[in-house]
Amino acid sequence: MTATESDIERADAIVRAHGRMAPFLGLIVLIIQQGIFFSWDDGAVAWWQIIIWLCFVGFLFALLMTSGALFVPRRIRKLANDEVTRANRDIAIKIGFFVALFFGVMLVIVSPFDPIEGQRAGHMLISTSLGITLLVFGLRETLTGG
Repeated sequence: MTATESDIERADAIVRAHGRMAPFLGLIVLIIQQGIFFSWDDGAVAWWQIIIWLCFVGFLFALLMTSGALFVPRRIRKLANDEVTRANRDIAIKIGFFVALFFGVMLVIVSPFDPIEGQRAGHMLISTSLGITLLVFGLRETLTGG
């Protein structure tokens, strides 16, 4: 089946939305990290706050891995997930992985001097690496024109 002009226009709109939304969502992840785990007492973090954070992180991870086109037809998703978008996502994921490794090493180095609770360390590691990955992906999509 060949793509129609409206399919191509819809795919282009999805790609433009990547560039606008991914950095915003990345910043939201980083801000939520500050709000939940640094403003409040660790012992006061309720189970529902953890579940909301897990759902939010899972949703953003799914958006990142599917190019943000979870609920569009397959033919349009294939058009939106072109070579440039795949390359941008791959680079963003590599940078996010590097950030996770770097942050993990920093946690190991700092923990003897300022012990960090496991939940806080995991949250910081995941939020930081996912937030940076989304920022990089969105900025690359914007700068390369997706």
